[in-house]
Amino acid sequence: MKNWFRKFVIRAKFSLIYRERVCDIFTWHGRLFVLTQSNMLYEIYEDHTDHCVITLRKYLDPSFDLEAFMEHIR
Repeated sequence: MKNWFRKFVIRAKFSLIYRERVCDIFTWHGRLFVLTQSNMLYEIYEDHTDHCVITLRKYLDPSFDLEAFMEHIR
């Protein structure tokens, strides 16, 4: 699937299902992360049984250092 289309589908799903506006979509060590306008960071990955898992990793306040957080979960 083309990367731009994948991002479009993710944005649409988050808008419809979670009522969230997506600011950024990126991958980090094989996991997909979605940062929303309400400063929530969702992590999406497949577990060992191939089930899709969506977790809310952290509430991001203005002083939160996203780059340091991503290095920490590496």
